[in-house]
Amino acid sequence: MFSLAQTVIDSHSTREPPVVVCPNPFYRIYEGAALLAGAKPYFVNSNPARSLACDYAAVPDAVWARTQLLYVCSPGNPTGAVLMRKTGASYSRSRIGTVS
Repeated sequence: MFSLAQTVIDSHSTREPPVVVCPNPFYRIYEGAALLAGAKPYFVNSNPARSLACDYAAVPDAVWARTQLLYVCSPGNPTGAVLMRKTGASYSRSRIGTVS
């Protein structure tokens, strides 16, 4: 996960730092990998009203426009929240594309 950020983030491609979207609570390496790659982490909080799932729909469009990497952890650690495959796939394709 750490090396992936170093590979896919292009910190020289935009005037503002690129963004890495991360679930919160999060695995600490997400933040360090984003910062070392020259990106700014953006944390999406888990929501008790959504069974502790992150609400990626609440991320502003301006953040998605600068996003170069989305970390997804399902089931979430430490919450155990599960991201439905359909939801995750639609956000990765419609907001930032996919890496295969």
